[in-house]
Amino acid sequence: MKEEEYTSTDVCNQLGITQAKVVGWMSRGFIHPSLPSSGSGNKALFSYTDLLKCKLFMMLSEAGYYQKLASSIVYSDEVENALNEEGLGVAQIQICDGIVLTIDTSEIKAQIV
Repeated sequence: MKEEEYTSTDVCNQLGITQAKVVGWMSRGFIHPSLPSSGSGNKALFSYTDLLKCKLFMMLSEAGYYQKLASSIVYSDEVENALNEEGLGVAQIQICDGIVLTIDTSEIKAQIV
């Protein structure tokens, strides 16, 4: 995976969402930066994998999944393993019967089939 670090502003820009949405997701525990903010004035930092997980979370939420369930899926062992094993490329993860999540880790793209 790419070793770059991203701020919450970078996440917003990559996903086309507001800062308030990202901060809200973090404060409710739905997404987790690799390096959380350690106090006032310090920024949380996201890895490329975190950025992919944010994209997956957003897509699942937009597809109608409850945010708590979407977060559970994104941080499940199946997704963690697929992202860690596949490296850059396409990973397919069956998240439940009949639903397959396809993640293109070389770009910030995912698809629910």
